[in-house]
Amino acid sequence: MGGIALYDTVISEVERALLTLAMEKTEGNQLQASKLLGLNRNTVRNKINKYKIKKI
Repeated sequence: MGGIALYDTVISEVERALLTLAMEKTEGNQLQASKLLGLNRNTVRNKINKYKIKKI
């Protein structure tokens, strides 16, 4: 079970870092950030809320 928790932790940290960087580069524009990351806008919005990333 420890491996699963480690995997989830690593994925969460990487997602948080990528989303934060994308939001900074796009000056808080979620649509542009979603295009930059290759994700659906709603997915980006949900992850921003999940990780409590501050909107710029």
